[in-house]
Amino acid sequence: MIKLIFIFLACIIAAVGISEIVGWFMRKFIYPPSFSDLYCLLPITANMKTPELTISWMYFNMTWDAGTYQGLILLDLGADDDTLEICRQLCLKNDGMYLCKPEQLGRMLAR
Repeated sequence: MIKLIFIFLACIIAAVGISEIVGWFMRKFIYPPSFSDLYCLLPITANMKTPELTISWMYFNMTWDAGTYQGLILLDLGADDDTLEICRQLCLKNDGMYLCKPEQLGRMLAR
């Protein structure tokens, strides 16, 4: 029984590994280079319950898919001071994370 469970888990791990390799191959050789110009956009509002967790989770998912995204833009849509301070600290700590207001978004994407 234990041997069967071990074989089952090994098959699952192998399937995940194969899917990651196929995904990497597709991003590297099949997708056009313009795919690397993609940004993740996360709206930041005053009523976010767990801003640090939400932003960190989004950044982790963005970096997990390495080479696909250029960065994470935190769009300030009326966030309170505490939330904005959390955003600023996270932007300083993490490469490719930017905080901006809606009127600054066009200039940021044009660079």
